[in-house]
Amino acid sequence: GVPFVAFHDAHAYLEHRFDLANVGTVAAGDASDPGAAHMVELRDKIAEKQLKCGFTEPQYDPILLKVAGENLGLRISELDPLGIQIELGPDYYLALLRSLADALTGCLAE
Repeated sequence: GVPFVAFHDAHAYLEHRFDLANVGTVAAGDASDPGAAHMVELRDKIAEKQLKCGFTEPQYDPILLKVAGENLGLRISELDPLGIQIELGPDYYLALLRSLADALTGCLAE
């Protein structure tokens, strides 16, 4: 239930299943680039809710999330739904899920 922000809202099933509280995203659901008004709104949300954790992904430039949380104490962690660092094999999917869980708990538990 610890609130956080993410680069986009593609983790809805995971969030619902494990009662995660994504309260904002950098990218809109239609994958368009965020405008200035959206980024100000996101920054205000980070400040208002005193969020401590934000998630980016290796395929996206984290600069927008870093700027939104600048000087607000927002830790940036990486969720890797592509499993770039995971060796392919029969345990790949389980390792992918574990890496996502580790990234989530590592940032949210601090």
